[in-house]
Amino acid sequence: MVSTPAINMRVTKVGDTPLIKSISIGGSIGLPHLYFKTESANPTHTQKDRAALALVMDARNSGYLGLTIGTCGNFGASLAIFCNLYDLQCTVFMPGRYKGARGREMEQEGAVVIYTDKGYEEAVAESANYALINKLYDANPTSLRAAHTSIEAYTKISSEIDRDIIGEVESVWVAVGNGTTLAGVSEGFRLLGKNPIVGAVSSKDNNAILTSFDQKAIVELDPESLTETHVNEPLLNHQAFQVNEALEALYDRGKVYGATDAEMLHAAETIRREEDIFTQPASASVLAGLIAHKDSLQKSKSHVLILTS
Repeated sequence: MVSTPAINMRVTKVGDTPLIKSISIGGSIGLPHLYFKTESANPTHTQKDRAALALVMDARNSGYLGLTIGTCGNFGASLAIFCNLYDLQCTVFMPGRYKGARGREMEQEGAVVIYTDKGYEEAVAESANYALINKLYDANPTSLRAAHTSIEAYTKISSEIDRDIIGEVESVWVAVGNGTTLAGVSEGFRLLGKNPIVGAVSSKDNNAILTSFDQKAIVELDPESLTETHVNEPLLNHQAFQVNEALEALYDRGKVYGATDAEMLHAAETIRREEDIFTQPASASVLAGLIAHKDSLQKSKSHVLILTS
């Protein structure tokens, strides 16, 4: 594999993403100390670059020749870039229905993409089995080692917020799929000796973490009951791999909200129009969650929306 100067430049940009104070939305909803943590400033425009780089470095430093991941696209694209840079084999398992530009991007970085005829959770299971058989680093969220490494990488989001923000942080809002980013952000503040409200926002009735929180028990959803769209796909799951860590983060001072596709689209457009920040609707869902809970929050304190993509 060949690493290019462009890729080397990308690595220096992982993390230390901008924290931007709201110029419009905060005042209009009665929370004047509102901030946006813009993870789209990462190389592949998502927070996943933080975990991807950490996983690749862990694999490389442990003597693995390659790694494998099950993904719907974004995480695989990020891992492919960093595997290319550090001369590691990258094998990606992806549901066939997501075949397209992301898969081609991975292949251009030297990754082997294997399409499955099932869903995301099954792609993860196939990838984990492939890692075991071929003695590759298992980068899947079902691997305790990979989960710990990813969560640790996401704790840096919290330390950056704490470093850059003015005033006390009362709440931090995260869009939730598997719960890894949520767990990392919560752990990051815990390591700092701080305990803000952690808000988890996902697709209404389509996420196992939100349902588990509401029912006060770990549950798996019926895959046939989920409604997947191009808007909510990043947040959708029937089985959340980091459900225990996510619930631990939420049961103390957590708040949750299930957003509709219409709310996500409206939130993304509002952020673009009012703040000149471009973000994906699933990522913008955090604004819908904040607005739903705004009356329970203190106006004098700071509140952060983590825009993951």
